[in-house]
Amino acid sequence: MPDEEQEFTAEDKQAVAEAEFERFADAWELDTEIGTMPEEDAESFKTQKRKVLAMIKRDRAVVNEGGDIVYQLKRPVGRLKEITLETGAGASYWGMDKARGEKYIGKLNHYICDAVGIANSELLKMSSIDTKFLYGVYGLFLNS
Repeated sequence: MPDEEQEFTAEDKQAVAEAEFERFADAWELDTEIGTMPEEDAESFKTQKRKVLAMIKRDRAVVNEGGDIVYQLKRPVGRLKEITLETGAGASYWGMDKARGEKYIGKLNHYICDAVGIANSELLKMSSIDTKFLYGVYGLFLNS
């Protein structure tokens, strides 16, 4: 008799997503103590966490053994179907200086491209759903 595929309840998916988020937050050394954050930071953190949890529950994001997020793009961009979100290196911060002026999104784009190892043109071709997710994850990291 074949094994029946187990059905997960919404509560099961939420519990798994929460555990995965905690593994990610620990690996990336994120500040998750909402009680010690200024109110505005706490609200931003909760919003970005909800986005990460949603993608995990939709099976579009998984946390690998190293604690990084492996994310499936909504639609492929050339050769890219999935990307691994890593914290990057010191050079990733230098990449932010490539952005002209004080534009936060431009600086964030350069950081993401260096940390993930993609070209800026690839990031710009992604679905806005994908870039919104990336901005959220890297916003959590850079503001932690």
